Amino acid sequence: MNRSLQHQGFFSRRAIAVIISLASAFLLNSSALAQSGTEMYDAIDAGSFGSCGGGAFTDNRNNYSYNGTSYHNSYGESSPDVWYILNVSDYTDLRISLCGSSFDTYLHLLDANGNFINSNDDSECGRQSVINQSSLYPGIYYVVVEGYSSYTGDYNLEISSTSTGSTPEGANMYNPIWAGNYSSSGYYTHTMNNADACLGNDIGQASNDIYYQFTLTGTATVTLSHCGSTLDTYLHLLNSSGAVITQNDDNNGPECPGRQAWLQTTLSAGTYYVVSEGYSSGIGDITTNIRVVMQSSTPVIAYTFPSEITSGSPVSVNVTNTGAATVSGQTTSTYAGTGTAGYTNSSALSSTFNNPLAVVADASGNIYVADAGNNVVRKITPGGTVSTLAGAGYSGYAEGTGSGAQFKLPSALVIDASGNLIVTDQQNHRIRKISPSGSTSLFAGSGTAGFA
Repeated sequence: MNRSLQHQGFFSRRAIAVIISLASAFLLNSSALAQSGTEMYDAIDAGSFGSCGGGAFTDNRNNYSYNGTSYHNSYGESSPDVWYILNVSDYTDLRISLCGSSFDTYLHLLDANGNFINSNDDSECGRQSVINQSSLYPGIYYVVVEGYSSYTGDYNLEISSTSTGSTPEGANMYNPIWAGNYSSSGYYTHTMNNADACLGNDIGQASNDIYYQFTLTGTATVTLSHCGSTLDTYLHLLNSSGAVITQNDDNNGPECPGRQAWLQTTLSAGTYYVVSEGYSSGIGDITTNIRVVMQSSTPVIAYTFPSEITSGSPVSVNVTNTGAATVSGQTTSTYAGTGTAGYTNSSALSSTFNNPLAVVADASGNIYVADAGNNVVRKITPGGTVSTLAGAGYSGYAEGTGSGAQFKLPSALVIDASGNLIVTDQQNHRIRKISPSGSTSLFAGSGTAGFA
């Protein structure tokens, strides 16, 4: 190869390397200057602040120059300014302090457009400035630090949230709402609004989360739902470690089909968490329903036998029953239901129920069932046909006929001489009356828990 061409190639490569190095240095310096604080457009990022104690920022520098950056005057007094930008995530009280600075300071708080909100010259610290600003709306704000008149010097900036908000019950799996320990079948319901920003969001959708905890002592069929909620919801079931077991958005289940979440699964003994939230960033009253149906276990007879026996001598054996008691000489049969939780009207042995709590019979031999889990009152004719006498199949409160009526955990029944059913509508805090035709009316109760 021609030596002059080799030299040309060598110098070309060196020139390219030098250009790349200079470009890299320029980009790095530009990045450093991108938030130097000299103007509003390159304000130093002070972070995010919220009402639950979130956010704290400190900075120490000189308003004349710092790390090769020289500051100039663009706002307020005639001294050089240093600009900061911060984000307020929800309604927040802020304290902005220059206490501990070495000179007479001036402090300004501006909105996202640079409009004046507040300023301070002297404070409880003396010549150093402090702004205590309450109830800032969510948004972007600017802080301008400068000296009084044309003063310059070393300053100490501290920005912190002074709101007294605290993490509420239900904010996470370390502070959940207790939903019960189940050794037998049971039901839990709770309504809470998820608008509180202190609840936070750490799973699923962009809305705030509400955590519940419950435990099972044995295997159970567990039904979770948001029936009765005022918004489109999302539901998560977690194990004791916080891992997702299953989740649901909209449902086609037997209860409140539509935008409210619903799911049913079989769980073994252990600790579980339910997370309730709105779909997307939805906020509103979320009703969380947890229904537990414990699965029966086969009775086991255990006994203690003596280690030594002698022929012809009496022997004592201690017997214990570790399961359900049995009575000899009686026969038990299934009148209605398949043994699986559900909501199906059909012939008696093909129909399904969900946590039936009470039955009563009329003079004609019809049997009425308080089907608590399905929030309905069912009717079984002497011929074995099952139908719904009253109730919509999901929780709520409404008077009406047939499916036009709504109950919330009907749990006890009696029948009067005219064939009217009197129903304990437990979670609605009312006593309801159902005519033989299925028309409901209020018998007693205001709908508010109490004793009067």
